[in-house]
Parts: sequence; C-alpha cells; structure tokens
Amino acid sequence: MLISIKYTPNPNSIQVFVDIVWIDIFWECKDEFTSQKSPLTKAIWQIDGVCYILVGPKFLIINKKNENDWNQIIPKVQNIVSNFIMTENHVFPLSQEQYDEILNNYDSKKNKTKRRDELSDLGKKIWDIVEEKIKPGLELHGGGIEFISLENYKLVLRLTGACVGCPSSSDTIDIGIKQILTYFFPELVSIVCES
Repeated sequence: MLISIKYTPNPNSIQVFVDIVWIDIFWECKDEFTSQKSPLTKAIWQIDGVCYILVGPKFLIINKKNENDWNQIIPKVQNIVSNFIMTENHVFPLSQEQYDEILNNYDSKKNKTKRRDELSDLGKKIWDIVEEKIKPGLELHGGGIEFISLENYKLVLRLTGACVGCPSSSDTIDIGIKQILTYFFPELVSIVCES
C-alpha cells in the first residue's frame, strides 16, 4: 500500500495519491452533507480545517481553510486513508441500489457540464483547446477545468480540484486561460471561470 502526498501551487491544497483504484468517477465534496455519502470523505471532512475534497480514481485533492496548518492535517489524512485502504477499498461501500442513487445524483450534477458532442462547431474547437492546452497544465498541480456553457460567444468554465480557493487562480484565469482562449478565439466576448 502506497500513499504519497504532494503539495500544489495552492498553499491550501494537497494531492494524496494511492496505489489502488477506489472509485470510477470524480466525487466532489464542498460541504459536510455531501461528504456523508462515503465513510472516507466523512472521516476526512471531520478533520478540523478541511473545506473541500475531490476524490478521483487513485487520488484525493484536499483543501483546508487558510488559518489551519498542514502539519496538523496531513498525519490525520494519512491515517484515515491508510485505515480505509486496509478495510474498505472502495469509496462507496454500499448496496448496488445506494451506489446507483449516488451515480444518478452525480450524473444530474454533471448535466450542468457539457459533453463535446453536445456543442456547436465553435464549442467543439474551444473544448479541444481546453483539453489539449489548458487542462494538462492544471492537472499537473491537482487542478481541473470543466466546460459549462457557450452561448452568444460567452464562455463559462468551472475550475475544480486544487484550483478551488487557490490564491493564484485569478492569475491562472487571466494570464493563462483567458489569454490562450482569446488568442485562438478572438470572437469570444467573455470568459467566466466559476469555482
């Protein structure tokens, strides 16, 4: 069992890597209610200072409140993850019916984000640039980006993972994302990034 911690450019965010696949979707917890759906996220959310969790197939992104210290949080996270891997091995140890309900809720949430095949030709071109030129850089640091909408040349994207609450996210948006997209698509009248 291997657990490794990596700091991100966001001083309030870490990545936790594990050597098992424990979920086949991305599960985002922005509040205590959502965290209660899984024993793993429930236990992590109870650590003083934790304010965001993103669970991926072989990793976690955990954000803390600014005033809390990683030296207090990381050992607790390592203990929880280690115990979890040894006993549970899956983020949702539920009946198939309960798991299907979570997936349905996840799918309805994801309906807010667009799939490439739902987009106009311009939307598909923007999607491709986001996927090829922007997303890989964000993912290197534990961040992510989702395509929300494109209407009347107004583009809405959403930052996820370590980008949520990052003090540098405004620079990432202004210097990185907006410059790249307006270079390739000068016809865009606005680019908004939610988090």
